[in-house]
Amino acid sequence: ITAEVALYQGEKIETSEVETKTQIESCGDLIRIRSRFGRGEIEQDTVKLFPARGSTYRSLFEYYAVYVVAFLLHYREYLTIHASAVEIDGGTIAFVGPKGMGKSTTASFFYAQGHRLVSDDLIACRPSSTDALPHVDPGFHWMKLGEKSLDEVLGRNGDKLERTVPDSSKRIVPTHKRQ
Repeated sequence: ITAEVALYQGEKIETSEVETKTQIESCGDLIRIRSRFGRGEIEQDTVKLFPARGSTYRSLFEYYAVYVVAFLLHYREYLTIHASAVEIDGGTIAFVGPKGMGKSTTASFFYAQGHRLVSDDLIACRPSSTDALPHVDPGFHWMKLGEKSLDEVLGRNGDKLERTVPDSSKRIVPTHKRQ
């Protein structure tokens, strides 16, 4: 079996290349993502991660996972949208908006009511004919929620949940096993 995408651990870098917002740049077929946690480079079938001192390869991958998957799917002609989605009565409802607008929190309200989470942070629509209804493929089996949403919506404490990245208030909430 041949892997469709290869993931490489690049060398660790001493200091981050940016101090604030995550930056994305396109250099031909190469997409470069830079953040305070390190750098990632994405091509059609290759992903390389370069964590900054203090970050791990795993935390950098988890932080970049949505970006990595979005670009890999884009290379495969999927439509990718920064959104969260839930299944209601056999259909998919998506919540779209900029970072920090409550997409995950809104999806968590529906999840708390027993609806299935389809995807958090990224939805991917398969290419289809113009006559077919759009189809959203399922995403990762987790939500990324802040402490307030965890407590007020899901009634959970985040102390035992992994942080999305070091020093973040957001936690990774597994959704494949309901509590």
